[in-house]
Amino acid sequence: MSGLRTWLAERAPIAEIVQELEHKRVPQHRHSIYYYAGGAALFFFMVQVVTGALLLMYYRPSAGEAYESVQFIMARVPFGWLIRSIHSWSANLMVGTVFIHLFSVLFLSSYRRPRELTWMSGSVSGDSLIAWSRRTTSWVACSGALEPKSASPRPGRSRAGPA
Repeated sequence: MSGLRTWLAERAPIAEIVQELEHKRVPQHRHSIYYYAGGAALFFFMVQVVTGALLLMYYRPSAGEAYESVQFIMARVPFGWLIRSIHSWSANLMVGTVFIHLFSVLFLSSYRRPRELTWMSGSVSGDSLIAWSRRTTSWVACSGALEPKSASPRPGRSRAGPA
């Protein structure tokens, strides 16, 4: 194992960074829910990436097949219902934690010097998140993936209604 560590240290000198991170202390006054909101948002984003990639293997985005592919994921794919539910819940929780993080940074004045660039990059990321979530929500809703087509009858019923 030491040979691998030496080989890696020669090519990527990160020992100083690791040593600095090992001795970094979180201030006592920062142990609150607001301090960890950004990390929670990042965690939910990673859950979105992983579950989204898994759902992408079975989802068909065409208008004619979207609803059927969601039903296939929910009923036939092993643990598809769980993956879709986790994806849905983590999307909502991610948006919520992003807003908690935004307002905590705003109200605690954490955007001031020397963190201006961090605030700007977070603002761009937050704007991208909002734009992406609005785009995908409208795209999925318009593709018919969330609801069955109104022209197709429910099982056991005719188009004219119940007999």
